[in-house]
Amino acid sequence: MAESYWQEVYIGSPGAQENVKSWFAPMCDGMTLYKAELLCDIETDREKKIRAFMTDPDGRNYQFERTRGGKKFSITRKLIAEPRP
Repeated sequence: MAESYWQEVYIGSPGAQENVKSWFAPMCDGMTLYKAELLCDIETDREKKIRAFMTDPDGRNYQFERTRGGKKFSITRKLIAEPRP
């Protein structure tokens, strides 16, 4: 049985996109966001991770991921082959 689930994040307005990008600033400056998701705990619905998919000005696609937790967090940026649908 799954302990968590991915929930899509609304990115349909410029304000919503800037909000998502702020989780990964300044690593994503100048990039275009095309998808974002939250990993939520099933029992508490609390966010565990934030994941976003962006394209840089040269057309390369990246997956960003930020773990949540207390005063500490980590951010990763990974080059991916193609945009995720």
